[in-house]
Amino acid sequence: GTDTGPIRPPVVARAVRDDGVGWVPPMPSQRPEPVDVEVLYRELESRGYGYSPAFRLVSHIEREGSVFRSEVQAPRADESWAPALDACVHATLLGFEGLMLPFMWKNVRLDRTTLATDRLLVTSEVFGDSVVRLQCRTPEGRVVFSVDEIEFRPAAQIRPALERVEWHRILRAQDVEP
Repeated sequence: GTDTGPIRPPVVARAVRDDGVGWVPPMPSQRPEPVDVEVLYRELESRGYGYSPAFRLVSHIEREGSVFRSEVQAPRADESWAPALDACVHATLLGFEGLMLPFMWKNVRLDRTTLATDRLLVTSEVFGDSVVRLQCRTPEGRVVFSVDEIEFRPAAQIRPALERVEWHRILRAQDVEP
């Protein structure tokens, strides 16, 4: 795929709605640019992401600057939601360079009452160097899954910490002098 480079939009403060939905995605302001789904997965594979067919659930993508809109196939009733929720961030990964992994999630909301759907309409926005806002809705507009912030970090920063075992001595109360 073609390298579009890093997206570094200005950081814009947004109010959190009091209805529990959190971040409200921006409305389209110009013509979104379509992104070929096959190009998405070839690009991600070239960066080191190894998504099997079970996780390649994105069926449509549009990009407008730092905002990505995608359609993700939802699982059947007898399937796990893990691949679909993972696929919700796939389009957004085009907003970064290299292999980036989600490191910290803030204000995650999952509405289990809206899980009976066949597809998710996902809007995500990259802001700053490594943060994403995400919202997934049913075709009827009900919010299924939203995250106010997902902080991504380069895999090279995370892997050493995951591969290293450190033991720390924990002091018991009786071992500490008053």
